[in-house]
Amino acid sequence: MVTHRRSHNSRKPRLPKFALLLPSHQRSGLGKEVVKRLVALSRGHKKIILYAVPGPEGFYRKLGFLRMLTAMTIFEDPAKAIARGHLSGR
Repeated sequence: MVTHRRSHNSRKPRLPKFALLLPSHQRSGLGKEVVKRLVALSRGHKKIILYAVPGPEGFYRKLGFLRMLTAMTIFEDPAKAIARGHLSGR
């Protein structure tokens, strides 16, 4: 599933806000192709921010993504988010 958001610069293409790959299509190379194409479409943007479930960090690292050290958040249920691996708890 892909949804789009409006670019702040009308000369830049509209980029997906969300992109999800069904589990039945994972490990087929499709996700890698989708990410590579989205990165290519993003050329000219100052940054790409990726939100993902814990676990596939190595996959995204191979595609050029680096861990952000500056992100902070407030979850409705922080204990649950910590248990799921979404927050560090520090």
